[in-house]
Order: sequence, then C-alpha cells, then structure tokens
Amino acid sequence: MVRVSIRTLGAFGVRLGNRSVPASAWTQRRASDLVKILALADGHRAHRDRVIDALWPDLAPEAGAANLHKAAHYARKALGSADAVVLRESHLALWPTASVEVDSGVFQAAAEAAGKSGGAELRSGARHPLIWSGLLHYNFESHPVRLRNISSTGAMIECGSPLRVGTEPMLALGQEIQLSATVAWVAGDTAGLRFTKAFDLTLLASARPEVAAARWDRPSYLQPGAAADSPWDEQWDRMSLGELRQSLEGFMKR
Repeated sequence: MVRVSIRTLGAFGVRLGNRSVPASAWTQRRASDLVKILALADGHRAHRDRVIDALWPDLAPEAGAANLHKAAHYARKALGSADAVVLRESHLALWPTASVEVDSGVFQAAAEAAGKSGGAELRSGARHPLIWSGLLHYNFESHPVRLRNISSTGAMIECGSPLRVGTEPMLALGQEIQLSATVAWVAGDTAGLRFTKAFDLTLLASARPEVAAARWDRPSYLQPGAAADSPWDEQWDRMSLGELRQSLEGFMKR
C-alpha cells in the first residue's frame, strides 16, 4: 500500500513513500487546491458540489464541473497515479487505496486530547512551522498575530500584545474567515485559542490567508547606529568589564 504524507501547515507538500513530489509538478494551482481540500476533509473525501462551490463559487454548475475534472486530471498527473483523485457517486476521494496522513490531522488529534486534559499535551506536543498571519480583534483593538497551528477546535498563535486566559477575541484570517474564540492558555507571546464553533478546515484552501514572514525584524532600538548613549549601542558589547565600569562611573558623576 502506498503511504502518502501531506503537509498543509506551512508550505504545501506531498511525499509518496520516501519520495517528495517536486513543486514543479503542480503546474495548475487548482490541482493543488483540490488536493488540499480533500486532504483536510473528513475521511479525505468530499461531495463534488461542495468542492466546486469552494473553488469556483462564481461559476455556473456546468463550468464548475468542467474545471473540477481539469483540476482532478492535473492532480493525478502531479501525483503520478490515476488513483490519486477518484470520483465515486458524486463524491471525490483522495487516494482511497493508499494510507494518507495529513499533518493538520496529527495536530487536531493532539488538540482533542488536550481538551480532555486541560491543554498539557497541546503545549508540550510537536510544533509546526509558522504559516499564516492574521488579526486578533479584542477590547476594540486589532493586533497582528502569527498562526502556528490550527485544527477544527482551536489554534495556537503568536501575539506581541499581552493576552489573558478567558479573553474572548475574534481571529481573522484574510477577508473570509472570522473565528470567535476563547484564550485557553498563554505562555509568553504564544497562546492557545479554543474556537466557539467547530471550524471547517477546508475553507483554508479557498480563503488563502496571507503567509506570515519567515524572518524576525529587529526593532529600531537594536538596529546598527543607535545613539551612543543608548544601552543597546554596539560599544557596550566591545567593552571589557573594567572599561564598562569606568564608563559607568563617569556617567554617574555627570
């Protein structure tokens, strides 16, 4: 049996056994979107009409169906198998003859276990790469956040503004996704959110939130060229202990 591993948290990717499907194989974006939707759907299968509505909401049914067949064709081509996307009785299935594992499903299982044990497993479990950026709305203010993980029941975020357990914010991912939540736990600038209602993960494929920046930007006070009397100026890193003492003593005598 073929073992298929799909990464949806972070950069999209598929592994077939020990072989990674190259990014160049995905010549049609809707082909990869179709695989994402099926990967995130329960049992890795979804009704064809629901998939069409998610990917081509503005098209007539006939045009949407034609696009779906085209996307399925290119998905099979990218994955190298006619069994990769199968249409049966108005439902699309992702590789029904293979063993399919999706990273978000692993996190969802951890989140559900955390719900039964107060969140300890979630906090100590494996972390996934940063994926999307969003906004957290609460107390009549909006704060930028980074989404670390997401499941149907909750999410883990990074937020530069302080959060308190029990706060009930709204998480916005792009223009289309607004999620009411409760802050379940806080650890530094990382927090766990518990959604008020179950979230349909397949919406992420069509919403396409903004990808979070991968690098950390230095704040202004850590940039080169800080004022000479700034505690962050590079001169303090180059001084010996004696030189530092003399400089501080001179400052105290001013």
